[in-house]
Amino acid sequence: MYKRGGGFALYNYTSPDGAKNRNHYRYFWNLRPMNVPNDDYAPLYALVNAFNLPAGALYRTRTSALAEMSTWIGYLAINHIIGNKDSWGYFWHNNAYLYAPPDRPSELYLCDLDMSMERSSSENLFYNDGDSGPDAIATQIYADPGSAAFTGAT
Repeated sequence: MYKRGGGFALYNYTSPDGAKNRNHYRYFWNLRPMNVPNDDYAPLYALVNAFNLPAGALYRTRTSALAEMSTWIGYLAINHIIGNKDSWGYFWHNNAYLYAPPDRPSELYLCDLDMSMERSSSENLFYNDGDSGPDAIATQIYADPGSAAFTGAT
């Protein structure tokens, strides 16, 4: 279980040698006690790799194998509906719980709802305050044709 703290969640942050920048992920994704070593970011790295693929069949195959897309899309939608500007994918790109078990796809859960009802549900789905712009990963999740089964988009 990871607790999202801030910044762009699933971007591919690397060190000069090309390896994942563990310090960056450790800072923004705090591990919560589970049955895994406290410094195991392999499940998160797998998600980062999948969500940073270009849109298409390979993207859809890898992301749906690693992420329960109904909970991810539901997380994005409900935060927009309740105007929770302090959530990942909407406004400030903070606060989410990511459950990434080794034996099934990961799920996103709500957390820290103290800024709910602060934005209008009629705003753009991925509205941002202008400082950093919309989160490209969240935008691609929603825009992917494979998400239409959950969003009703055609």
